[in-house]
Amino acid sequence: MELNLLKIGFSCITIFVVVIGCLINSIEKYLPVFLTRTFRHGKYAYKGKSSQWVIEVPKSWFRHFYLFASVYSALALILTCGIYFLSWQLSPWLVMLLDLLASSNRKAHGLPAIFQLKEITLGNIYGSVLFLWASYHQYKAAVLLANLRKDGKGSIVTLQHHVPRGDWFEMVSSPHNLAEVMIYLALTFILWGSSTWPFVFLWVLSNQVETALLTHWWYISKFKDYPTDRKAIIPYVLYKMDRFEHAEARLTFGENFIIREQGVKLYDGDEKTTFEGGEIVLTSHRLLWGRPGDIQRGLTCLSLPLRYVVFVEEEAGGGSFGFSRSKKIVLHLSEALPGKIPGPVNRSIHHYVKLSFKEGLENNFLKIINETIQNKKWESFSPAAIPSQVEDEWKDAPNIKLRTGIVGIERGIQEKQKATDESISRAFQDLNKLMDMAKDMVNLSKSISQKIRERQGDITEDETVRFKSYLLSLGIDDPVTRNDFRSESQYYKELARQLADILEQPIREVGGMMALTDVYCRVNRARGLELLSAEDLIQACHMLEKLNLPIRLCEFDSGVKVLQLQSHSDANVVKNTALASVMHENIKMHRANSERYVILNEAFELYCFQLEDQGSLTAEELAQTLGISVLLAKERLLTTEKHGKACRDESIEGLRFYPNQFLQRED
Repeated sequence: MELNLLKIGFSCITIFVVVIGCLINSIEKYLPVFLTRTFRHGKYAYKGKSSQWVIEVPKSWFRHFYLFASVYSALALILTCGIYFLSWQLSPWLVMLLDLLASSNRKAHGLPAIFQLKEITLGNIYGSVLFLWASYHQYKAAVLLANLRKDGKGSIVTLQHHVPRGDWFEMVSSPHNLAEVMIYLALTFILWGSSTWPFVFLWVLSNQVETALLTHWWYISKFKDYPTDRKAIIPYVLYKMDRFEHAEARLTFGENFIIREQGVKLYDGDEKTTFEGGEIVLTSHRLLWGRPGDIQRGLTCLSLPLRYVVFVEEEAGGGSFGFSRSKKIVLHLSEALPGKIPGPVNRSIHHYVKLSFKEGLENNFLKIINETIQNKKWESFSPAAIPSQVEDEWKDAPNIKLRTGIVGIERGIQEKQKATDESISRAFQDLNKLMDMAKDMVNLSKSISQKIRERQGDITEDETVRFKSYLLSLGIDDPVTRNDFRSESQYYKELARQLADILEQPIREVGGMMALTDVYCRVNRARGLELLSAEDLIQACHMLEKLNLPIRLCEFDSGVKVLQLQSHSDANVVKNTALASVMHENIKMHRANSERYVILNEAFELYCFQLEDQGSLTAEELAQTLGISVLLAKERLLTTEKHGKACRDESIEGLRFYPNQFLQRED
């Protein structure tokens, strides 16, 4: 695979522009100077001195770039026309250079060709029209920019910057950058099919967008009368977002109350919103807006961090007499920082908001908010330095709930914990009563058990059966709990003994084996309120065999865990299952051996009679006969197969096991 150096080169510089551009747009103040100066030059260059190494191309050097580009473009045009119209041959060194840069897999190798009109596609036509149209508007933008410094006679009279107007400048701040993107987009249509050109277009797109954003922000910060409806580069696409966030009306560390106004309506750009008739509070860090009374109660309101405000201006109202009741304050906003808290609007097509004061506006409000933004107290404050005069300052602003300082935070946490405790106590009052009654029922069950054992009083057989059913529903009268023992090992040993006492008989009734999931359900149902965790159950089951108890824990190859009787070994399982699946004539032979026949329980004996006409088994059939789960029945059959006593037949109907006749036939 040959390397395309052009693709690699343009990919690298595109990634560099996108990554560094995003960093500069979001966290520029934390970046080193030498990095920011790679992007900022000319009118928005870095202001200040730095001893760090700087990567920067002076603006005066740009004339060398244009001179080289003019000569190169002219030669490339002549060479292209000669190849397409005059059948020129490319020199070998030029072909070698193209192969080195774009690999030998490039589309054209410079072979003689005769240009034909039928080769022109609609993409070529659309691309050519777009190229000429964008080039014309780029030329007009350059003329408008140049005329800002000239008089009517064409002489340069000033070097100061002014707000450009006319043509595409009425829509975007950088129409020349927009036209440049459209020119390269047109070339993409013309060169459709080229694998290298899209990488060139992506580089131009990233470069022009970043330059347009820097220019747009520079215009906003430089000119207070800059049109608010202009976008950065692409109309109706690249917008600034609304910067309001949802936040509680509480002061943070180092934040001070400044001023409050009532009867304020919010505008998203020039569009009206439903946020009207509220009040705003200006602090040293934020601008809060809330419904009447919400800020006073410390509820959630809208918060605009002042770090997003680029500049503030006053807009006169539409009243014929210019009363202050209709005055508006316009806040021009910048991009949001990463991790912004969600707000009332996920996306806005405007880069500014308006505050409408219907009940009038103090004359010095605009001055106060400008001074607050210039002070930038949110940048200089250290969380370790907590002002001691915060509570005194809030006395002047009683409409905001006081939550300042570490003491205030701790008090709030304590109040929440107290409220939570009260709610839990009320919720569990009925449960406490139920537990108290359960203790009485346990004591009652003990006395009934004692009476049944001693047969005291006039207790008939029917009453004994009824009492036993009651006790069975009540469960274990004295369950083993962890609190009764000092060590875990002693607790697990005693728990294992209790498991053996209550599970031995039920396991015998189901054929000598019970799944651990069934054990867990039975034990917890019997224990009542003293529930047993799955981890404690497993630990206790591991102690069964060590204590030589009548049941033990067994795990099959499939991972299924069961509790089975000590006498219920794998050999017995194999014998039982094999004897249950032999043919009628082999059943008689096994019955003749009394020692082997003893291990068969009644269920197996009944099933052996059924096999006189069947001679095979499935897991479902064995489960129905023995009264066990299908899972355990399947494990029995698999264990029998593993020991060579059964053979399987796997078909679309499922898995069926037959007696292993190879062990029975002597021939």
